[in-house]
Amino acid sequence: MPIHFDHVGALNLIEIEFVNDHEVISTWKNYLRNLGERLPPDADKDDEITFSKTRENLLTKLTYEISKVLKFKVEQLDILEGNYIPQGWNDDDWEQKLVRKALIDVLSGRRPILFQPLNPSVNNGPYPPAPRRPRSND
Repeated sequence: MPIHFDHVGALNLIEIEFVNDHEVISTWKNYLRNLGERLPPDADKDDEITFSKTRENLLTKLTYEISKVLKFKVEQLDILEGNYIPQGWNDDDWEQKLVRKALIDVLSGRRPILFQPLNPSVNNGPYPPAPRRPRSND
């Protein structure tokens, strides 16, 4: 999740922690450059997949370069396939994006808000009817 604060915080520390390692700094800069790129508005599903794969590969290369400096024995494929993001986090992130986009569309005048009048029953108003009291003759 590239916009998660832990991810951003870790990226901001790489330049300090690995200042003397050219390979880490180089792959870090490539990844940061990619994070600044956006998909064009007319991108199709294939474009999205390619864009995501490129970003994943760049992050994998960066993680691999860091692992070499720290002397961890791990393969790039293990890094790429070994990530875990809870589905709930992914769903929340996606839903927040959809809500923000819809709100921006409404506020910018590109999308209307639809209203439907409420026609409550004339006798009851907006509240349910009060319970009936039994009659004394019943």
